[in-house]
Amino acid sequence: MNDRSDKSLDEGEIRILFNLLKIDGNNNPFQKDVQIRNRLIFSLLFNLGLMAGELLNLKIDDFDLRDNTLSIIRRHDSKEDRRSYQPLVKTGERVIPLFDELASDIFRYISDSREKMTKRKKHNFLLVAHYAGKTAGEPLSISAYEKIISTLKRASPELSKLSGHRLRHSWNYIYSKEMDVSNLEFRRKKELRNYLQGWSKGSKMSDNYNFKYISQQEKEVVLRIYGSINKIISGA
Repeated sequence: MNDRSDKSLDEGEIRILFNLLKIDGNNNPFQKDVQIRNRLIFSLLFNLGLMAGELLNLKIDDFDLRDNTLSIIRRHDSKEDRRSYQPLVKTGERVIPLFDELASDIFRYISDSREKMTKRKKHNFLLVAHYAGKTAGEPLSISAYEKIISTLKRASPELSKLSGHRLRHSWNYIYSKEMDVSNLEFRRKKELRNYLQGWSKGSKMSDNYNFKYISQQEKEVVLRIYGSINKIISGA
């Protein structure tokens, strides 16, 4: 089954989004100092199918850029998180893979743009506020994240339906297409999707189904998903 849900963005809309987000692009609606961060936000949302709460909860220590993995961790009522409205991870904890280009983009942001803003900050959250003021270098808020989406909607009428959740639906559509042509048995297709999306928290499957132990065939399927996503972004 690979019918596109009307809750997802189509390929044309996705290309428009990432064309707007090109670093130093003429049509990029954001100031130069936040362009790397904002493109990374949507690369993470689309490539990994993350929810907004997962995205805004990411910490640098969640990434293993040697093994190219990311750990999604639940941090409800974290004392380190001083945001008025703490973003929550509502899915299951898991370890998911990164591909080389995305890992490089993450490292670039951490070592350059983020580093400049957090020299006097002690928190470990990945995404931070870049504008001058008392919130500079603090963890990115839910309202700031929503403002980024609103700016992109205003920049292009074709993006009127844009949301992080629609990108998650787009990820699932691409996953379904890849599964249609894969040789994985049906049960494994379902379990792999559930694991990558964090849908089976508390189940025996989520306790045992760790990415580091899935088969080589399943790892290749995940890499094909990344390949399909990058083709859409590039218009190839």
